Amino acid sequence: MSGARERIRHAATHGLTILDLSRLGLLELPKEIKELPELTWLDVTGNRLERLPDWLGDLTELTWLEAGKNRLRGLPGSLSVLSGLARVDLHANLIEEFPARIIALPSLTHLNLAGNMISRIPENSDGPGRLVTLNMSGNHMDSAPCWIPELADLQLLDLGDNRLEAFPDQLNGSPNMSALLLGGNRLTSLPDWLGDLTGLRKLDLSRNAISKLPDSLSGLEGLRGLHLSHNRLSGLPSSITGLSSVTSMNVNGNMINCVPYEITSLKTLTRLDLRDNRLTDISVDLSELPSLTWLGLSGNPLSRRPPWLSSMPRMKWLESPFESSRAGSR
Repeated sequence: MSGARERIRHAATHGLTILDLSRLGLLELPKEIKELPELTWLDVTGNRLERLPDWLGDLTELTWLEAGKNRLRGLPGSLSVLSGLARVDLHANLIEEFPARIIALPSLTHLNLAGNMISRIPENSDGPGRLVTLNMSGNHMDSAPCWIPELADLQLLDLGDNRLEAFPDQLNGSPNMSALLLGGNRLTSLPDWLGDLTGLRKLDLSRNAISKLPDSLSGLEGLRGLHLSHNRLSGLPSSITGLSSVTSMNVNGNMINCVPYEITSLKTLTRLDLRDNRLTDISVDLSELPSLTWLGLSGNPLSRRPPWLSSMPRMKWLESPFESSRAGSR
């Protein structure tokens, strides 16, 4: 506690508006923090806090609160008066109840609740309209928040490592979202309207049980990263030709037995991970991919070394049953 008080005195003496009390082993926050009414940024990450005090609501200038990696089970109601609070990080705590009062803050743009114990989201909210990023990965949720359509400015949504069994219908009509992370759930299928999410730049559906990709995938013309590793895919659809901006595609750990010719239309593709599938031969000439510099083929029962491997001078990293090379030395 003495180290924390020393930092608080230093901040008060020099008129600082930021205070770093992270990783000091604190069991509670020193009341002396109240002597810093102009505080805008408070970091108490990595302590042993079980609660945050009600007087935090007196820090009316606070815009950034970092309280991850503690033992918090909830939040004080007084935080709801902090109208200027824009970023809240509460990852890796013990929170079970979704902090509905926080989500309604008028200036809140970034909220991190990853790695908690939240299983249920209240159906009603008081207008979480300004969120830009929402991270709720690593909780116990079996459905997405019903108020997602209200988040007109939402760009990143991370619901990975939860218990979702169906692709959230709430995402239909979110064309401005640029990153959607749903890896590590229990999804078995994807909706036909997936291609309507035209703003997506990154889509992570890894570690699910998806067996088929919809043809509407071709609508994701701006997608740059597609992550489908460890699913149950037996092939890739011809509609991948629509992924004209994709630079990275990971389908590692599926049951793919054939690489479609249409993949050669992906002229921006730099990284392709086909490891641990069921490919016995790759007749498609992947040397027709002019930007490809990273290729993973190991873990496949390939009967022969594809002849086109010798025609890829730009390759910087290659892993196959026949060789493993880096920096272009094969």
